[in-house]
Order: sequence, then C-alpha cells, then structure tokens
Amino acid sequence: MKLKNSTVHLSYKLKLFTLIELLVVIAIIAILAGMLLPALQKARQSSLSVACADNLKNMSTASIAYTGDNNDYFVPYQMDNATTLPPSGKYLQDSNWYFNDFLYPYLSQSTDTDKTSVFLCPSVPVTDKKRNADGILTMNYGFNQDIHLWINRTVETLPIIKSKDVSFPSRTVSSMDSGKNRVNWQWAQNDNSNVEKYNYIPGFPTNKPEKFKNVKSLADAIDGRHPNKTINAAHVDGHVSTHRVKDLAVKTYYSTAADNNFLFWHPKTNSAVIKFK
Repeated sequence: MKLKNSTVHLSYKLKLFTLIELLVVIAIIAILAGMLLPALQKARQSSLSVACADNLKNMSTASIAYTGDNNDYFVPYQMDNATTLPPSGKYLQDSNWYFNDFLYPYLSQSTDTDKTSVFLCPSVPVTDKKRNADGILTMNYGFNQDIHLWINRTVETLPIIKSKDVSFPSRTVSSMDSGKNRVNWQWAQNDNSNVEKYNYIPGFPTNKPEKFKNVKSLADAIDGRHPNKTINAAHVDGHVSTHRVKDLAVKTYYSTAADNNFLFWHPKTNSAVIKFK
C-alpha cells in the first residue's frame, strides 16, 4: 500500500532539571568524590613509597658493590677534609665527601640534586626535599652509624668492621629514611641534644614536637613518611623492607630479647660500645 501526501508530526517535550534535582546530583557527585579521593591519595602515597624503596635498593646495590671493591669495608657515610674532587668531579656542597660521592661510580641513576636523583625521597615534601646541612641533602636518607664510618672525626669511637663481621646481615639496617646522612639510634635513645631539627630518626620517642617546631616535616620525624606510619630501610644483605616506626626504637641496650630491636641497628652483640665525648 502506498500512502500519499502523508505527514508525520513528532512532538518533543523538553523537561528541565529543577533546582532541587540539580542540587541532589551535585551532592551525589561530592559524596562520591569524598569517598574516592582518600583511596586515590592512599594509592599515590603507596606508589611514592615503592619509588622510595627503589631508591634505597639502588643505593644498597651500589653500597654492596663498593664493599666488594674495598676489601669488604662498608662505604663511609662521610669523609672530612678531602684533598681531591669526588668521582663526580664536583662537590655537592662543600669540600667533604659524603656517601653519594663514594657511591657515584656504582650508580646509573641520577645522583645530582634534581628531581630524578636517587638521593631524593619522592615522599618528602618539595619544600624540605633539598634542604642541606653539613654539605649533604637532608630529610631524605641516612646511613647506619654503627657500621658506616665518619672518617676524620673523633666525636665517636667504634671498631672498624667489615661486612663479614655483621652477625645478622638480613636484620641489620644499612640505610633508611631519615633526617640526616647519618643515623645514630644511641643519640635518640639517650635523648641526646643532638637529636633535633634535621638529625632525627623516624619513630623514636625523642623526636619531640618542641625539638621540631621549625621543621615542616614534623610528622615525618614522629610518624614516618609512608602509609600506616612506616619507613623504608635497606639491610646489609641488600634487601629493602618496610618497617613500622614504633618498632624501631631500642628498648634495652645490648639485649636480643624478642621484643627488642637492638640487632636492627647493631652489627653484633660483642662489639665495643660507642662512646660519646
């Protein structure tokens, strides 16, 4: 059948949102955003923690390579009054060498102070990331002073040990998140006046707010810089672990009790006691 001169008329009725309906939609979007943003922030923080652990892994691998090339001695974290330029051909800040100078030949990742540097923790706030003290980048990473030496200093005395002297290499920390290039748990344990400003160890009870009132990374010192109040640490055997800050403090000197983390810091129980003048 063929229709002639037929016309079809379509009628549309446009319905607009009322103000109440629009407000309801906006409220739903706001609720969903409020639910998703914390999850996204947590995921971002976790990814930064992984990047930090990768930095420490690279530093640890380089440190082990240095030990292998230097008669089993640990890389120094500082050497004062250097008479020659470091391997990079330039000083980071002053005429002393620091662990970054010793490790430079063993690292493929950037060691300069730009944003890609292996020595800059991605979880550190931008305003704190490049702070300097004693010629080294602070607020990023530190080396365990119980095994890594400070050459040409008389502030502390301890036996010069080799890698083979460490009784528990998988438990003893080599480097970690810290406020300074040197990490000294005995200072923190004794509530020493030197534990202030940049010279902090994450999680120690001596990181008191009044000592950090002018430091923006107060939370970093008290609670650790990674999710769930944790820090990253590289161990003598080369592996990197995440630790809760509340587990870092040493409760009793030279005790290997199950609830004491003494061996996390110290190479072995029969080493000489570090003495402070």
